Amino acid sequence: MMIATPASRRRGNCRGSVLVETVLVVLLLIVLLFGAVEYGWMFYCMHVVNNAAQVGARAYTRSGATEEAVVAATERALQEGGVNAAPTVELSEESVEGPPSMTLVTVSVSVAYADLTIVDLALLPRPQTLRASVTMARDVN
Repeated sequence: MMIATPASRRRGNCRGSVLVETVLVVLLLIVLLFGAVEYGWMFYCMHVVNNAAQVGARAYTRSGATEEAVVAATERALQEGGVNAAPTVELSEESVEGPPSMTLVTVSVSVAYADLTIVDLALLPRPQTLRASVTMARDVN
């Protein structure tokens, strides 16, 4: 006949606490994993928005460029990058006097990040919009 000792009783009760600790740690790791995926997607989308602003600015520096052509080039660059949200594209020009005379063109692109999010966790801070602005010079001839 075996006599139960206090040590063996405690060992049997540890199983439940180990399970609770494992569940807590796994939940924390899942939240960290989803956070890493969400932030990776956010940085990728920011890269695509920045690239779209550069493409739009390049299109804007061409002689005879129209606003519609610049916006179309910007939207096409966003779609090719996988960002399927409606962007806001703003165009501006500024003349610079002096040798050499030139015109600076600026293309600003902004996209609402709420339209792009993968994991909608309220725990993770994230921006409301992704913005990029690119300025390039167009020669005045």
